[in-house]
Amino acid sequence: MAEPQMSAETNVAESGLLEQISATEAELHKLEVEREQLPGQIQRAAQDADAEALAALRRRVDDLPLHIFATRAWLLRLKITRTESELPEAEAEFQAANTSLAPISERLQALRAEYDAAVSRQSRAKSRRHDLQTHAGELKRELQQLMLAQNVVAAPVPRSAIQTARSLFLKPPRV
Repeated sequence: MAEPQMSAETNVAESGLLEQISATEAELHKLEVEREQLPGQIQRAAQDADAEALAALRRRVDDLPLHIFATRAWLLRLKITRTESELPEAEAEFQAANTSLAPISERLQALRAEYDAAVSRQSRAKSRRHDLQTHAGELKRELQQLMLAQNVVAAPVPRSAIQTARSLFLKPPRV
């Protein structure tokens, strides 16, 4: 096989490069098939006592590994060239994705901070509500004990009455 006189670093159009890769793969396959068939060909030439064919086949046995090596190396160079030709596009795609990610990341961090603040407010409100419920329960028990001590049965006080009393009588003094 005559190795093409083209370096792997040479810029080649994508379709031409794909055609070269395909042709080189076909050539490599052909050489590997030939290598598998050589023992049978040598055996037939020996049975036929064809000295000239035996000598040519022996030379081919010696040369074939070198041709296979060169073809594989060329195929790998072509594939490297093709892969490296895709790198600038992949780099540009990465940079664009990275650029679009930055503001999203900043918004996400701001949302996390806002979420943490909201959770903290909720926790404080829940704690305050619990403390008030507990305190109201204690005051109710104290009222019941006071009424029992005076032999007075306390009727439950409706919420609306409590709210009205608060609004009328229990307003904090204005300063």
